[in-house]
Amino acid sequence: MKTVAEFEIQYHQLLDPSGKPTGPLPPFAEDAQEMLKMYRLMTLVRVFDTKAVNLQRTGKLGTYASCLGHEATHVGVGAAMRPDDVLVPVYREYGAQFWRGVKMTNVLLYWGGDERGNDFTASRHDFAWAVPIGSQTLHAAGVAMAMKIRGEKRCALTFIGDGGTSQGALHEAPKLGLWRRSPDVPEKWNQKGRDLAPTSSRA
Repeated sequence: MKTVAEFEIQYHQLLDPSGKPTGPLPPFAEDAQEMLKMYRLMTLVRVFDTKAVNLQRTGKLGTYASCLGHEATHVGVGAAMRPDDVLVPVYREYGAQFWRGVKMTNVLLYWGGDERGNDFTASRHDFAWAVPIGSQTLHAAGVAMAMKIRGEKRCALTFIGDGGTSQGALHEAPKLGLWRRSPDVPEKWNQKGRDLAPTSSRA
């Protein structure tokens, strides 16, 4: 028999299956109180999500996008952001939004059909939910471009799911970021996607 391909997948592991450290933990994990705060919010998000799904299934809430299984990534992102950074959510990043001060009532209002749910009392510069698939990537790229032009030391952050990878916006936003060297594009885009940038912006 012929072998079509051989490959290996490298990964970085901090904890073993029993929850014990496999080696030195990163500096941020040394703050036990911060870790506890993040864990509590992840648990709260899971409970909130379960309740919201039940409300939706019983007709007491409109459309609702569950975040089941996303709790750690969303809370982790929210905790890593600075207060003056800009979050451009899709429609299920509740953990990041709760960390940044958005209330659960905002989520319930919005998915209940009341646009006042988008009027966040905290993080006023964060964007409202973006339901059209993939459109949030261009919003974040535009915000990052404005930050770059103003010389601000901030970043714009958004999320993308599997469905969004088939949208043109996903491919347009990184190209815009590369062209302007905006603070919304990970360094790997700058390196691997250098050929996508116009000649005038290349290093």
